[in-house]
Amino acid sequence: MQADGRVMVTNPGVEPSGMDADWRLVEGMRLGGVFGDGPDIFGDISDIAVAGDGRIYVLDTGARELRVFADDGRYLRGMARDGEGPGELHYLPGAENGGMRIVLHAPNRLWIGSPLQHLVLDSLGNEVGRAPLRIPWYVEGEFITRERVVGTDERFIYQEVSIGAKRAEDDLDYPRYNYAVRLPRPVDGETVYGPADSLRIETQRVKVSPPEVRSIPGRGRAVVSMSEASPEQFAWTVGNGNVWLAHRSAYRFHEVTFAGDTIRTVELGDPPPSPLLSEVLDDAEFDPRIAALHVSPEGWLWVAREGDEDGGSIWDLFDNCGRYRGAVAAPDRLWTVNLAANGEIYGVVSDAFDVDYVLRLRLEGVEGARVAMETCIF
Repeated sequence: MQADGRVMVTNPGVEPSGMDADWRLVEGMRLGGVFGDGPDIFGDISDIAVAGDGRIYVLDTGARELRVFADDGRYLRGMARDGEGPGELHYLPGAENGGMRIVLHAPNRLWIGSPLQHLVLDSLGNEVGRAPLRIPWYVEGEFITRERVVGTDERFIYQEVSIGAKRAEDDLDYPRYNYAVRLPRPVDGETVYGPADSLRIETQRVKVSPPEVRSIPGRGRAVVSMSEASPEQFAWTVGNGNVWLAHRSAYRFHEVTFAGDTIRTVELGDPPPSPLLSEVLDDAEFDPRIAALHVSPEGWLWVAREGDEDGGSIWDLFDNCGRYRGAVAAPDRLWTVNLAANGEIYGVVSDAFDVDYVLRLRLEGVEGARVAMETCIF
């Protein structure tokens, strides 16, 4: 405990190999395939979510519907199909649907975030309400460049929001502010949110090329500008109502309240080596080691190492007390990770032909260790 009241947990370094053979991920179920036309043949998975009873919701934007499976893989129903009627959702043409997300609100509400709105359904697919996606907390001269739901609990919705501050059309260099946002969950059918709490994560610089006239096949000539943002230097996630935040170059993880108070810091004394900069970013201004953070229902922090996105992932594991418990290797090309209770992990893998599969994995210790909420003594 430090003088400012913050808990400080310092762990010794990892093994030189960076791996711990005492942990493994065991595959328990796989949904998907190449041949046939059944509901487990997916077109293009945008997101998945898992309910407390094990039901798996797969948002297949290629098929333009949400498919629901039981915990044993049996197909149950489809919902949120393309259309304008009750319980239906308008899918945009092309790749714009790739950013769609689904979020479960206990006990039986499902939100689907399209590029235009959130559709609220019950567990049977009946429409409960709709809410606009754009929430007007920005000010004049600013505009939202990214907005997505990252989690919920019984009271709040947590979002990642990026706001650009381009003051004039001829601004070719302007800041973009990235926030973690917490706002009260609206009642079913409401379209108005309450006041939001926000925590600024970082500021990026966006550079825009001067407009130029280009020929676009099938569309004639158009005026085009290209924009490029500086790399995101911070990774964050939400756990137990607070934000876990880390600079991507350092193995120091801070638990921060939405009031901006740091209540705990966890660090690893000798972190694993970072990948070569030339393999990660051209002209990188920092040395990234961390790709993403996740928190399990037990409060375990899973830290995804930076690496080749087409290769296997490595996650470093810290228990709910902040103690380092080792590392585990994940399957190649695993993404859309959902951490469930008792060490279960749901995710999507894409094979070499970009065919999507849904996996259920379980973290197991070779000598019987399991993920559990540990007793902490600080």
